[in-house]
Amino acid sequence: MSAVVRRMWGIASVFIAVIASQAASADPVEDFYKAHPITIVVGFPTSGGYDASARVLAQHMRKHIPGRPNIVVQNMPGAGSLVAANNVYNSMPRDGTVIGIFADSAPLAPLWKMKGALFDATNINWLGSIASRGTGIAYVRSDSPIKSIEDARRREVVVGATGPHDSSAVYPRLLNELAGTKFRIVQGYRGGPEVDLAIERGEIEGRLGTSWLFLNHDRPDWVKTGYVRVIAQLSLAANPALPGVPVVTDLVSSNDERQIMQLVFGIHRFLRVFSLAAGVPADRLAALRSAFDRTMEDPEFIADAKAKLAEPVEVAGWREISDYIRAAYATDKAIVERTAKMMEAD
Repeated sequence: MSAVVRRMWGIASVFIAVIASQAASADPVEDFYKAHPITIVVGFPTSGGYDASARVLAQHMRKHIPGRPNIVVQNMPGAGSLVAANNVYNSMPRDGTVIGIFADSAPLAPLWKMKGALFDATNINWLGSIASRGTGIAYVRSDSPIKSIEDARRREVVVGATGPHDSSAVYPRLLNELAGTKFRIVQGYRGGPEVDLAIERGEIEGRLGTSWLFLNHDRPDWVKTGYVRVIAQLSLAANPALPGVPVVTDLVSSNDERQIMQLVFGIHRFLRVFSLAAGVPADRLAALRSAFDRTMEDPEFIADAKAKLAEPVEVAGWREISDYIRAAYATDKAIVERTAKMMEAD
């Protein structure tokens, strides 16, 4: 072999080695996300906590994803966020480019066989939750004759709600059935702020379904002046800030009824939950879960979330959420059917 040929073979060998090295070190997840932006689909309009949570996550999570893809937010309101959930879980790409955030109660909608819930919650790929609803509450105007939950068992109480499947309507139905209360539900308000305006106008006496945290954030004057009275904690654990106010499990007597309360209100440990459809490639899903976890520990995200969100960041990981959903869907059929019947609109 001549010197020229040997030199050419040497150059070729080096070239082949470089190419092989580059191929071996290439990251297919990074390459994918360099070329593909991510969309976070929000099941609610542009105002409110769900939208704000999606936007603050989008701003900070991209730097923790291989390839640093752009992340855009798309709002898709309708049917209490079920329109968005159906699209994300059934119709939109399952390649790791679509993340969803929906009502915290949405994962249980198929369990109750709610109309419009057209997905299998047991196959959802969870990323994690960035908040907890905290202590749910039932409250009335302080000048109402209703001074306690016992009064609500003796006398009709007019409360406001949005739609038939919203918690503001579901929870009064649940308490009427299990705790013997006499809530009369007036539906059709467009959101929580409109329900509160109706309370101020005297159209209704109270509201169920929001939280003590949100009341303090949205209506601090009501809390400070005692304009409203909390008569029940719609939660499984008592809040020290509400001494003497019963929790939901205090309002029932049988084990089956307590199990129903635990099933319905346990989901509120997870608020602002992000997820993907089934079928996302495993390496991309793992990368997104890792990026989500790192974002939750990112000081810049924590500071930004504290400034922009009504609720503090209280992270729940994807495994914890998955365990809860599996346990919920494994609940005794008779308990589920009884609960589902109470969830139905009149």
